[in-house]
Amino acid sequence: MYPFLFLLAGAAAFGLTGANQTRPLYIGGLFPLSEEDGWSRYFGWASLKATERAIADINNSSEVLPDYEVVLIYNDTEGDKVTALNMLYDHIYTPPVKVALMGSVLSSVTESVGEVASRWKLVEVSTAGSSPVLSDRVRYPYIYRVLTSAAGFSHAEMAIIHRFGWIKIATLHETVEPHVGTTIEMQRLAESNNVNVIAAESFLSNPYDAVQRLKDKDARIIAANFYEGRVRKVFCSAYRLGLYGPRYVWMLPGYYADGWWKVPEEGVTCTPEELKKASEGYLTIMWSQFGREEVNTIAGITPAEYRRQMEPVVGWNLSVSGRGLTATAYDGMWALALGLHDAQQELGRPLDSFAYGDKEYADIVSRNVQSQKFQGVSGPFGFSELGDRVGTLLIEQNKNGVEEVIGTYDIDNNVISWLLNTSDIWYYAGGKAPFDSDNTETQELLQSTPIAILVTVWVLCGLGTIFAISFIAFNVWKRQNRQVKMSSPNVNNLISVGIILAYLCVALMGVDRSLVEDKAFQILCTVRSWGLALAFTIAFGGMFTKMWRVYSIVIHNKTKRKVIKDHHLFIIIGVLLLVDLAILIPWQISDPMQVVTEKVAVPQTDEDVALYRKFVELHVKCTSTYDTIWTMALIIYKAFVVVFGAFLAWSTRNVNVPGLNDSYYVGLSIYNTVICCVVVVPLSILNVSSMGVTYALVAGFLLLCTTMSLCMLFIPKIIAVFRKNAVSDQVNFTGNRVGASSRPNPGEPPSQQALCSTIPTDSKGNSSATG
Repeated sequence: MYPFLFLLAGAAAFGLTGANQTRPLYIGGLFPLSEEDGWSRYFGWASLKATERAIADINNSSEVLPDYEVVLIYNDTEGDKVTALNMLYDHIYTPPVKVALMGSVLSSVTESVGEVASRWKLVEVSTAGSSPVLSDRVRYPYIYRVLTSAAGFSHAEMAIIHRFGWIKIATLHETVEPHVGTTIEMQRLAESNNVNVIAAESFLSNPYDAVQRLKDKDARIIAANFYEGRVRKVFCSAYRLGLYGPRYVWMLPGYYADGWWKVPEEGVTCTPEELKKASEGYLTIMWSQFGREEVNTIAGITPAEYRRQMEPVVGWNLSVSGRGLTATAYDGMWALALGLHDAQQELGRPLDSFAYGDKEYADIVSRNVQSQKFQGVSGPFGFSELGDRVGTLLIEQNKNGVEEVIGTYDIDNNVISWLLNTSDIWYYAGGKAPFDSDNTETQELLQSTPIAILVTVWVLCGLGTIFAISFIAFNVWKRQNRQVKMSSPNVNNLISVGIILAYLCVALMGVDRSLVEDKAFQILCTVRSWGLALAFTIAFGGMFTKMWRVYSIVIHNKTKRKVIKDHHLFIIIGVLLLVDLAILIPWQISDPMQVVTEKVAVPQTDEDVALYRKFVELHVKCTSTYDTIWTMALIIYKAFVVVFGAFLAWSTRNVNVPGLNDSYYVGLSIYNTVICCVVVVPLSILNVSSMGVTYALVAGFLLLCTTMSLCMLFIPKIIAVFRKNAVSDQVNFTGNRVGASSRPNPGEPPSQQALCSTIPTDSKGNSSATG
């Protein structure tokens, strides 16, 4: 009897359990869990743990698939397409039948798996596939992805491009998906929005040449797409080539790990600090992977609570702006479960009745998955008609090595909401958005003589002119004085006129384009060049002829007497002036002066680069086609006169002729002029960095030399005239012979007294000499 009761109790228990028993519904999982490159396995692990958590919550829910127990059977794809396909076939050929797929992660793997799975009529929810290619519903009719298509990145970037008015961009991408598809979408958007793609470069492993081509084409706004495995090489190349800083904008996908620039990599020669510097300020477009609103979700908890609960499960901290698939994979599994739940009534048969190749089943489940909309732990959740996640993208910026959210992009409405002011976004570019091309403002700096130097020189020239006029007046006033008479006052007056003209030219040398117009400046240049040439001839010619007369008397005294009067000296000066005119007149007629502006670029500072400006110095000068030839003709001719004058002064250096009482000072003046020419001529020809310095040096030497010559010619006379009894013991300069003078012995120079006795004065007070 006891065995019978036992069997009856067991049958009753079995019947009770069978009445409440759920049926398994198998889901095939494909996750990269041991991939070699070291980063996608973290996404695979997060996807797996989130899927398992979602399945547990679904199975605990009495409202979703109450008659079924969802069971996940997963395989490791190793992040490899071939391995992933093998794992797919393992799911297909190994019982039990899987009604849908969860995964995979990498876009390249998802493309391969999705195309094959669609042939077996398997609905797949990809936890991370973002390639725009997956939006092709002909090739991938049953794929849904919990992340927005990477093409959405291009739409967000195009919205940024429109916001800041850029019309020239460049693209750079790694030649793998999703980067190829994303770049193609960007180029399509650029064409439809009248944005010119000035460079479209790609690379497989080494980006240096591609980045070099971007620089060669002066790319400033760069939309780039590549995995984290290439980001260090790209920015190292940018650092080496100078393709970073306030003139450039880099826009990248935002799925790089925090502190990627610190990770050492073979083949990257830049230091972490150099990578950090080169990448400062770049913009990223990233999926909003965690809900930002603290509202109740389909999980029955808020996004923040979900993150806190999942942190010990995945093994790392989860922040609202962090990377990872912990929230999106969870919502994706819920979307698949809800789609299966809603498909039951339309399907009219059990969900576990699926057989591979069942198109009706796949179409019904696919439609119901696509129609799901709910508040998920990753934010508002839903799919577009192309199977893409509908939602919000984050716009982030790299600041000091940390990516911060600065705005959001609403995919449905194509609207950007900025969280920062424009000046804060472009903090590294002076608060203004960089230009898309070389829009550097050129500021021209007209080089001019500083007013302080100009006024100082003008005052000195005015004083010098007053002195010269005063000396001329002194000569006229004391023209009957013996000291004045015997120094050829008319020649001295002519020298003073030449020096006054020199003062005037020195003053005019400081007048530049900042003070007068082009036409007046051209006339001024002509006057200046003529005035300097004539002033030199008049002033130095007077000193030269006076020294020549002394030389003729002392060195070349002949037994044959000949009178050398002042008008002979004027004739020589006149001949020198004719030579000047013989050069100046043809120069003026055949090759007149023209105003020429030379532009000299000033090296840009970091501040100039940040403010998009550069400075160009404008050097306005007068010149002519053959200016060098004409100038050299004058210099050679006058150099000959100067050298000959120096020779005369040197030859008579030990001669003191009381009758020609200023011969010693005339010689000193000639030495002074020679020194002045040696210094001033090179200074005026050589280019000095500052016009003010050049003018100050040239004008200073000219004023010094001319003033010294003027003083040496006149001050001794003034002192002699006003000194009492200064010449009481001197020879009687009446023009008559004093005492007996014997003829000198042959070969002996004449005595000074003999020389004095032969220097008469005419009725007008002009001195003359015999030779």
